[in-house]
Amino acid sequence: MTKIQLQQEILETFGAPTVRVELDVTHLETAYGKAVDWFMARMGLRGNKMKMMTVNQGVSFSDIDSTYGVYKIIDVIQGLDPSVAEAYGEGFYGMFPYGFPIMGGAYKMFGGKSEYSSFVQLLQSLNQRRKLFGTDPDWYEVRSIDGNHQLFIDGRRNVSLMCMIIYKAACTRENFPMDVLRGQEWEFFKRYAINEARYILGKIRSKYKDLPAAGGTVSLDGDTLLDEWKTEKEYLDEKIFKIQGTYGIVVG
Repeated sequence: MTKIQLQQEILETFGAPTVRVELDVTHLETAYGKAVDWFMARMGLRGNKMKMMTVNQGVSFSDIDSTYGVYKIIDVIQGLDPSVAEAYGEGFYGMFPYGFPIMGGAYKMFGGKSEYSSFVQLLQSLNQRRKLFGTDPDWYEVRSIDGNHQLFIDGRRNVSLMCMIIYKAACTRENFPMDVLRGQEWEFFKRYAINEARYILGKIRSKYKDLPAAGGTVSLDGDTLLDEWKTEKEYLDEKIFKIQGTYGIVVG
């Protein structure tokens, strides 16, 4: 669904075109923008980037994700074995909501070159291997005042390693990739956008309790809409808090 389609669904939720809905394009953009801000603050989008890194040589955040940017590095899985590197290749990139598994499997996606049945299994295996042996060098971020933030892997030997960089993307209202949302994440985002539009419409209609009409007066439902907005907002805040993942559990 596109943003225009979402805005049309918002209007239809409140009765358009049969009922006059006092929301214009500016109101709909505001509702959409607040939904983006809420989703990124409560859940966010996780990026996965395969990249060759050299010990003690920084990689710019802009090289990791030049489209959406990097808000925070979550983890760096280092020293991928040759079969994984061959299957995914340097530059492999994906972005998904927290908690959203990739269906289909890496084996099928990459022509049978990977021994893993899914991308989730790959990351779980690498995490388990790292925790058992603990031989990988540390990684760290260096954030500069001019915004040229960099990622480093630390070690004694000047070697290059194929790494999986896992990060939280820095999406904004202008570049938010709504099309990657699936399942309950999409449902929550859509409901929040509709609810913010409900708030705006409620404020508009609550300015006047009644309006003159041919048969007398017509009562407006502004107060009812505001009460519904409060109830729905509390529900969505509670629900999304329960489903959001932790930085330690990586799926992609």
